[in-house]
Amino acid sequence: MVAAKSSVRIGNDAETYVFDIAQLKDQIAASCSNGTWACYDKTTLRESFKVPNAHSNITGIINYEKHNGVLTCGTDGKLHLWDIRNSPSKPARTWTSQSVPLTCLAANQTEQIAAGSELTRSLASIFLLDARNEQKIIRQWNDAHNDDITSLQFHPKDNNLLLTGSVDGLVNLVDITKDEDTENIDEDPLLHVINHDASIHVARFLGKRRVLALSHMESYALYKLKRDSDEKTWTSKEVASEQDLRQSLPCSYVIDAFPGNDKHSYMLAFGSFSSNETQIASLDADTGAIHKNDTIFERMSTEICRAITFDSKNHAYYMGGEDGMLQCFTV
Repeated sequence: MVAAKSSVRIGNDAETYVFDIAQLKDQIAASCSNGTWACYDKTTLRESFKVPNAHSNITGIINYEKHNGVLTCGTDGKLHLWDIRNSPSKPARTWTSQSVPLTCLAANQTEQIAAGSELTRSLASIFLLDARNEQKIIRQWNDAHNDDITSLQFHPKDNNLLLTGSVDGLVNLVDITKDEDTENIDEDPLLHVINHDASIHVARFLGKRRVLALSHMESYALYKLKRDSDEKTWTSKEVASEQDLRQSLPCSYVIDAFPGNDKHSYMLAFGSFSSNETQIASLDADTGAIHKNDTIFERMSTEICRAITFDSKNHAYYMGGEDGMLQCFTV
């Protein structure tokens, strides 16, 4: 059993919990259920600064090193870019999505940001924004999904490919250079659709040609992507699947999937409602095989762990959950 190296309570009351964690160069950024986000020293978890009331409800936070900052989005329909070089009290840039609640976000290496929305007025939208211009929405897609967008990730090598997941159970591959509502089928932005058949919790690229899907019902599948010789048609093949990881691991819930010690290794984190233990399983990106590790992390309480990230350079895991504690574990 591995005990925490350092711990900090992120709120002043028992009702505030850790929503998500973003790993920065020398700091950890954590978003909270009260609309606040803050940065903490990686080693000590000492608070560097706090940004209160960043959103009415923060739904996403990611590192954005290209602009020395952090990106956040929320149900207030706003996406903020924060410059963390000086303790920010106001965002450096703000984009507004016409009062549509935002649920998740992603950024590529070419100054573009994608944001997904809740289902609002019968539309679940994905917005493509220009990081250099807060007035500009480059594109908007409304037809890719028909329920809340839950997961977004750009391809690790191709900045024009976006992986999207939704409560509708679909995992889609989108070409961000193309507009919607075109009459030319060759210009359709929706390149490929994977029907996971359950509400998507996490959709991830595992390398260039593997896609991981985890559902809110804890079903799991790994798919192999193939781009046909005409370079226009994409297909996928299921490599491995589990109907219910709660039975096979076993666990009560799966927290997330994230890279391991190198670019070829990946991990699943999972927990139990009846204990304060968080555990890790290794995931083979080629075969989809899942192998439970012996390492068990002893968290502060039995409350749900909502977020985890791994710092491979320092062999440190950062976790946060509904007990309001942000904790660092080293192995």
